[in-house]
Amino acid sequence: MTTDLHRRRPRTSTPTAARDTFGTEPRTASRAMSTGLPLRAAGLLAASTLVLTGCVSINVDGKASESPASSGAAADEGFVALTLPEQDFPVGTVLSKEESLVAGAPFTMNLNLTGFTPEGECAVLLDGINAFETQAVQGVTAVYEADLEAVNTTGSAAPSVQLLVAQTAGPMEIMGIYSELPAGCGTLESDEQAGATATFEQLGGLDATYLTISDGQGGESALVAGGRSLGDHHVYGVLSGVSRGDAEAILQAQADHVEALMQDSGDTV
Repeated sequence: MTTDLHRRRPRTSTPTAARDTFGTEPRTASRAMSTGLPLRAAGLLAASTLVLTGCVSINVDGKASESPASSGAAADEGFVALTLPEQDFPVGTVLSKEESLVAGAPFTMNLNLTGFTPEGECAVLLDGINAFETQAVQGVTAVYEADLEAVNTTGSAAPSVQLLVAQTAGPMEIMGIYSELPAGCGTLESDEQAGATATFEQLGGLDATYLTISDGQGGESALVAGGRSLGDHHVYGVLSGVSRGDAEAILQAQADHVEALMQDSGDTV
C-alpha cells in the first residue's frame, strides 16, 4: 500500500494549535510505555524571532486515542532496539538518551512556518505533510543530548536531536515528500520580517530537507526534518541547530541501523 501525501486534503487544525500542543510536552528521564496515544513528529518554526524548535513525541495529549485500532494494542519492548545506540552515534558524544515506546497510535507529522506564506507547489507539499495521518502499529522515539557544535547564530538553544521509528500495518512511502520540498519551495521571503528568508535544501541521499532561516541581519537558524521509509518501517528525525554534515551523519546512521536490523530479522525493505 502506498500513499501520496501531498495530494491529500489539508487538516483543519491551525499551526498555532500544533505549536501549543508540542511546545508544552514534558520530557521524562526514563523510558515510557503507553498504549493508544498519539505518535507525532513535528518541526515548528517561528521566523520573526528566529526560534526553531522541533520534536518527535508520543503521549503529548495525555489522553487515550479514540481510534478503535488502538484498543488492546501492546508494544513490543524489543522495538526500542531500533533506535540508534549511543555507541553508534557518528558524531560527538552522547550525554543522555531518553526513549518512549507506544503501540496502536495515530501517526501524524507537522512542518509549520510562522512568518512566511508558502504558495503554489510549496503550499501543497506543506499541506500534505500537515494533513498526513495513519495508524502506527507501534513506534519509538529517542531524544539525545550530545556535545554537538551549535550552528544557530541567534538565540541560546542547544542543538537538539530527536529521532522516531514507526511501523505501519503495511509498506508505505511516507518520507519521500521531504525530498520534494527543496524544488517545490526553494527560498521563501518572509511577509512579516523584512529581509528574512527560509531556504529548503536536500540533505544528502536521505528523504530529508535542511531548512535554514535567516533574519536578514546576519542571524541564522537551522532545522532538519525527514528521514527514510523502509517498507513498513519509517525513520523520522527532527534536528535543530545541528550542522548539515552532523545532521546527515546522524540521520543516515539511524536509517542504516533500522535497515540492518530489518535485514537480520528477514524483513523486506
